[in-house]
Amino acid sequence: LKDTPVGGLVGERAGADYHSGTWPAPLDVRYSATLNLSPMKILITGSEGNVGRRLARVFPDAIGIDIRPGADIRANLEFIDYEDRDVRRAFETSNALIHLANSADPNAPADVHWQDVVNAARLISNCMKRGIKCLVVASSDLAAPDDEEDLTTFSHAKRVVEIMAAMYDHEEGRRGRPVRIGWVPRDGHELKSAPDQLRKRYWSDKRLAVAFRRALGS
Repeated sequence: LKDTPVGGLVGERAGADYHSGTWPAPLDVRYSATLNLSPMKILITGSEGNVGRRLARVFPDAIGIDIRPGADIRANLEFIDYEDRDVRRAFETSNALIHLANSADPNAPADVHWQDVVNAARLISNCMKRGIKCLVVASSDLAAPDDEEDLTTFSHAKRVVEIMAAMYDHEEGRRGRPVRIGWVPRDGHELKSAPDQLRKRYWSDKRLAVAFRRALGS
């Protein structure tokens, strides 16, 4: 596995996928070697969301965590009790986690994005405590717009979580990767009727699968 930027995945160096300008690389990271995660046992937060349902088909044995019906563990990351018996067991018996439970709406109120950062910090701290070896966090291509004037609270929130993944990767025996996702339509009708601005950012199910498999090192 060569850690070069592909499909929105931040590459060998933390700054490799960042645009030039006022935003420097958060850390001068050379990512860790591939870990031996065989068999891979995956947790997915946000498993019942638009992207989560697609990745659940890619990783059918994954344990899903979501506030919505259908998840293996029903929980809101703002209030989740990481000491709960079932939650703790799920983390202790897994070795990888994909974090999708955050807002994909750039126009959501700022407090939504602040809460996403807090939730991610608690989650990642628990991953470290429970021995999760590989952490993959969903980010957005809007974290690095072509024009710095287009940066938003949403963009900065995604960047903060990317830095958390880089911090995780600095820990011995850990792997942390962000995946910058484009636009994922809910169905074919939404894709066909989308404006050109969204269609240019389109990510297919195949692209999602490739990016997250690579981020996991699988």
